[in-house]
Amino acid sequence: MTAKQAFPPPKPKELLSAAFRSRDSARHRAYRRPFQTSFYGEGWPLYWEMRLWDMGFARSPEDRIGMLFWRMHRCARIIFSMSYHLGRMSVDEAVDLLVDRVGFFV
Repeated sequence: MTAKQAFPPPKPKELLSAAFRSRDSARHRAYRRPFQTSFYGEGWPLYWEMRLWDMGFARSPEDRIGMLFWRMHRCARIIFSMSYHLGRMSVDEAVDLLVDRVGFFV
């Protein structure tokens, strides 16, 4: 590696998973279970989208509409993921959710 090469900072999830990677990782399974759901993978970006909204990151009306659309899309993905894996929603129902409720054409 040269001095000019730089790597992006790791995400918190990567830091956490690296901390639990070891020979006896079986004893950490209780701590790992909460991070194996879609709530962490989708919840972390949703949290930051909401923080950026509160901090006034979106300056123009177009930015605000875009942020609201993608927030709605992310929330629908959380609903779909949990409902699908719990057996309460089919793939067709998920597509209908995205098209009818969110307005996302797949």
